[in-house]
Amino acid sequence: MATRTQTRTTTQTRTRTESKTDSQLDKEKSRKCIDCSAQIPATEPKYKMRCLKCFKKHATAKNNSQSIKKDGSTSASATSSSSSAAFTTQAHQSYFILNQSDPQTKPSKTKLTINNNKLFQKMVQSPMTSPKTQTYVLLAACVPEVMTEFMLRPLIPFIVRMLCADLPVGEKETQIGIKSGLLAGVFFLPTLATNVLWGAASDSMGRKPILLLNLLVSGLATFILGLSTSSFFITMLCRFLAGVFGANSTVAKGALGDIHQDEVGRSWAYTLHGLLYAISGFLGPMIGGILVNGATWEKGTLPILGVAIFLAVSSIIAWFSTTILFRETRCRVVEHDSDNEETVSSASSAAESNRRRKENFFMAALKSRQLMIAILLYVLISFCTMSWASTFPLLFSAPVENGGLGMSATDTSFAMSIPFSVRLVFQIVAVQWVVTRFGPFRSYIFGMAAILPVTIGLGLLGGSTSVSWFWISIWMGLSGIIESVVFLSTMILICESVAPSSLGSAFGLSSTGAALANTIAPPIAGRMWVFASVTMQAPWMAFLLIQITAVVSLVIAVWASKRRAEAVADDENIRLMD
Repeated sequence: MATRTQTRTTTQTRTRTESKTDSQLDKEKSRKCIDCSAQIPATEPKYKMRCLKCFKKHATAKNNSQSIKKDGSTSASATSSSSSAAFTTQAHQSYFILNQSDPQTKPSKTKLTINNNKLFQKMVQSPMTSPKTQTYVLLAACVPEVMTEFMLRPLIPFIVRMLCADLPVGEKETQIGIKSGLLAGVFFLPTLATNVLWGAASDSMGRKPILLLNLLVSGLATFILGLSTSSFFITMLCRFLAGVFGANSTVAKGALGDIHQDEVGRSWAYTLHGLLYAISGFLGPMIGGILVNGATWEKGTLPILGVAIFLAVSSIIAWFSTTILFRETRCRVVEHDSDNEETVSSASSAAESNRRRKENFFMAALKSRQLMIAILLYVLISFCTMSWASTFPLLFSAPVENGGLGMSATDTSFAMSIPFSVRLVFQIVAVQWVVTRFGPFRSYIFGMAAILPVTIGLGLLGGSTSVSWFWISIWMGLSGIIESVVFLSTMILICESVAPSSLGSAFGLSSTGAALANTIAPPIAGRMWVFASVTMQAPWMAFLLIQITAVVSLVIAVWASKRRAEAVADDENIRLMD
């Protein structure tokens, strides 16, 4: 009886299965592969959504991805048309050359020889390697270089006056103006060549080694400067050596472009870069003024030793923080084991192509009108800002009878911090909105046009018997807003004119042009001050060359803006016709 019941149940189950299969047979025959749309045989299980060929490809790619993760890599992006591709680790934005075999071929035995230890994996997964954190660490490496410039700039006329104490009274004021310009400009003289060299070296060798080398040597040169008490030549030599190894700002600009690949990220990063200058420009003169307060400016004394020690210690701190926390952002070829000789050849070809492309960058840059215009605008504003930065201390420190305001070293330093305090607030609150709202060209035009009333107003203050801190604050504050808007505009214009892989070279080229302007601007400003105050007895004429340069830059920016608008309109018409 039990056997008869079991047979009946088995027969009913078989009947139901056959009936169900017949009802869904047409549907199963119509199944297609989700990858290649090929017909999947009805005999295959219905949960299979790929044909046999695509299933094997998918399994191979999955195995390759898992093997890469086991070797310490966090993410990879491969191109199917080539066997060598670049991938970016999501944790620290580093670029490596990695062999990724084609899914249709047998996977190669590719293996990274880096990131294999557990300590490195923990560091990669740490929040310290996020793009935002890396940006802060990178900017911290620029602090000593920027602070040195802003702390010493207001003190240059007093240093020169101390070194020229033996000169006759009638000749002293003329020599102070000339030598102050020379001492302010000698720092930028070597950067005419070193900015390009350090920028290109950071593209090929990496950003981190260049940052560390510059921090070490420039900090040592600044410390020796604090010990120089009687020799103008040694003082000039120390500033020259600091300029040779003073390219961290240039290298940092390229590294920021590596870390942030989108316009929003770059705008934020370069805004912080400008914010660094604003903070340093505000704190630097104030700290310098406090450290030299009550110092005796005579030969044989050490009035700026405290400043030199402060800057040397900041260089040491920045060196250690960069060594420990900063992750390299430039492309490196990583050794790997592979049985595929074609893969190795492809990687070598990619590296050779990358080298040739960088060698030809400067020739290509000369043919790029958009890039050259952006660099020219950057050079012009650099000339204007360095000219008035060299003229302001002379205006504040010179005796009233020579067209100055007769301020002390501390008061001069505090006055020089005003534009950067305003720039700091404006940089945080409004500069990014202004440049985004009006565009880089219009923002540049507005900023350069504002130079004219600011320089005229400051020039008319010269020779006043009583110091008007109200008007000094107004005009100096407006100059800080001008610098904030114009420099961010030119950085964005340069970024829009070049490929991300050449940002280091592009900023190196632009910094070289700016270095030329910064080198010639202080001596010219010193000569203009001697001409205006001693010869003409009209301090406002010291800013005449700055005003002419502002007008020239306005004309170039308006012309370039119109040409760019016409080019965009032509491209839009061509797109609509297609």
